[in-house]
Amino acid sequence: MSHGIISPPFDQLSALCAELPAALLTPEDFAQFNAALAQRAPDLRFVEQDEALLADGRNFEQRIAEVGTIATRAGSLHDYYSALMWLRFPHIKQAIHTLQMHGIREHGVKQRSRHQQAITHLDEAGAWIVSDSQALFTLADQHAWTSLFWEQRRAWRDGSELGRIRAMIFGHAIYELMHQPHQTLAAKTIWLFVPSAFFALAQATQDAIIDQTVSAALLCGSHGSDPKPLATLPLAGIPGWDAQSEQAEFFQTAPCFRAKPAGRIYAPAIILETSIDRFGI
Repeated sequence: MSHGIISPPFDQLSALCAELPAALLTPEDFAQFNAALAQRAPDLRFVEQDEALLADGRNFEQRIAEVGTIATRAGSLHDYYSALMWLRFPHIKQAIHTLQMHGIREHGVKQRSRHQQAITHLDEAGAWIVSDSQALFTLADQHAWTSLFWEQRRAWRDGSELGRIRAMIFGHAIYELMHQPHQTLAAKTIWLFVPSAFFALAQATQDAIIDQTVSAALLCGSHGSDPKPLATLPLAGIPGWDAQSEQAEFFQTAPCFRAKPAGRIYAPAIILETSIDRFGI
């Protein structure tokens, strides 16, 4: 993977990045990204953010809506990973943009509704947690971190007696921060209950199913309409994502493994149908 970082969340980007530049370092790199974007969102294109672009007086979302351009800073890791998410999950990105524009029309550009705050959390620090086990979702819902990450660590790899679980990082700020990881790094999550056959699918197929499913949930308002129901997952606990996760005491002492706030109710998992043939992927 680019930038010399090898870890599970970056491995998920390997196939996508195979024919792309390592980072948006020069204006010449935009052509390759735009060629890839044209296959997913033909009405949009990445453009280098410079003083001339900003002089149009539009904000980021307005520029996408009105002229179809995604302002992207050359040499910025933050914007590089955002561009990758436009390629990996284009429907989700467009759903977030649509909802942000709705908020702008309702409230203006200087304030954000709770709905806008929630989808901003997902855009910057979101993750999709997929599992074929209700028991594993229950452990996550209860913040039973030692059980979820330590006792069920096989579930995050090849599967345990309870089932399988996987984190798919979406938030581009998380990818940026993972270049200098720290224990408090956490994701705002949407959970998906999937058939076991989902895990046998190719990465690109999994991504496409998630892209369709989550974007629909965001647009209909069943998920991501308020920050509080978005469950937080401490990423350092995922086996293989932090060296300390191989020690049981880590989950008892690290400050990122917090108890569930009293009275907090998280959004339920999105349930994919038993058959995934309906996606036609």
